[in-house]
Formats: sequence, C-alpha cells, structure tokens
Amino acid sequence: MKRNALSIFEKDLLFFPIGIFLAVTLVLLDSLIGVSFVRSGISYIAEPIFVGANSAGKEVASSFEIFKDFGEFRKECDALKEDFNAKNVENSYFTMLVEENESLRKQVNLANDEKEYLLVKVLSTDSVEFLRLNEGKASGIEMGDIAVLGNLYLGSVVQVDDKSSVVRLPRSKNNNLEVIVVNGDWMDVKDNRKVPILSKAVVSGTSDGIRIENISANSKVKNGDLVVVNDSKVGESLVLGYIVNLSNNPAETSRSGVVVPVVEYDDLITVFIRVR
Repeated sequence: MKRNALSIFEKDLLFFPIGIFLAVTLVLLDSLIGVSFVRSGISYIAEPIFVGANSAGKEVASSFEIFKDFGEFRKECDALKEDFNAKNVENSYFTMLVEENESLRKQVNLANDEKEYLLVKVLSTDSVEFLRLNEGKASGIEMGDIAVLGNLYLGSVVQVDDKSSVVRLPRSKNNNLEVIVVNGDWMDVKDNRKVPILSKAVVSGTSDGIRIENISANSKVKNGDLVVVNDSKVGESLVLGYIVNLSNNPAETSRSGVVVPVVEYDDLITVFIRVR
C-alpha cells in the first residue's frame, strides 16, 4: 500500500519537468515563422477557455461589487430607520401636546368651575376595566376621586399609592351607577336642568361593554339619546355616552340597551382627577 502511494507521488513529480519542457519548446517554436500555425492552433483551442474564464472572473468581480453595494445599502437603510424612529418620537410628542391642549380646552370650557382638578397622564389601560395613572397620594389623589375629561365621566379611583393610582372604568364588571337619559348634545350638558329628562335608569359594566337597564317602558327614549351619570357617588351630572341597541318589546315593563362612551378609553392620554 505504501509502495503504491510512493509510485503515484513519483509520477506526479515526473509530470512537472515534462510540463516545463513543453512550455519552453512551445515558446521556442513560436519564434520560428514556419511553425506559427502551432500557436494559432493552440490559440484556437484556448480561446474559448480564456473567454469563459474571463467571463467567470467578471461575474465573480460583479458579485463582490453586489455584496459591497448591499453593505452600503444596508448602512443607508439603518440610517433611514434611525431617522424614521426619531421622527416618530417627535410626532408622538407633538401628538401628545396637541391632545393635552385639547383636553385642557375641554376642561376649561366644560368642567364645573367650583371644583379643583389635577391633570394626570395615563400610564396604561389594564385589560378593559381600568386606567393606571402617573399620580397618586403625593399629588392629593384619594380613593373615590372622580376621573373626568371636561364634562365626561371616565370613572372613579379604586386604588392609590404615593406615585400612582388606578381608575375603574364604567365598563368594569364591578361598576354600577344611577343615570338619567336625556335628549341633547354632550357638549351642552353641564347640569340636568338644561335638557329634558326622558327616564331614569341604571348602568353596569359587563363583558360586552356598558349595559343600561330599568328604562321606563312608557318613556320616549330612543337610540342615540344621551346617558348622563346622576349618582350620589359622583356628586354631579357628567356625560357617559349614547344609547344603542335599545330593546323594543311591548311586553317588557322596562327597557334596556347598550351605552357607547363618548370617548375611546383605550385612546386616552390625558385625564383630570377631581380632587375637591
């Protein structure tokens, strides 16, 4: 076995000087005019090989250029991403300022002038039942304080610590409030003397949203009428939302439906806590 390996190695070594001899011979023959046909023949055979190798080389070089260009393109994409993220931060900040300005305008125009309010930010909307706020006892917030936006009722404080608090929303399953149904626009409702009262009722939170029940069967309540909180726990008339899906069974002694809030709770950024 060892002998065979040595024989193959010796044969390989033999080809080396033969190759050198052939190369020198061809160079010498090329200098002779009479045998130039040899060069032409070799060129004829080697030309396709040269062209193919040359094309392959160009393709390889082109591939490296593509990789280079891809790297530059990736750098440009990363730079654009950073710029886009920076613009998003700026736009978010601007949007927050616009929303806060609008909230302040509503509060000034529609809130009860005799009350004192604290502007707070919403940290998160926990599930569908609560708002977590960035202010707590250190800012004067206490259990039972009411969260509002202008004359809109948002909920009441059910948890509070030094630096944060939690507001229970009307759609919470543990929420029950006495309300009145009126015919009017929510921007005009600041107390129940300015709009005709159609019926008293009760709202409660369910897994499907805010349910309104005990509407007088003889009342002229219809879909789209306004629901206003009129509960001793709240202490003033605040708008909750509009009635939809009102039942219409003549055999019922009372009617029921669903309340759609005026505001989307999930979109709230700024709210006000009535501290006094």
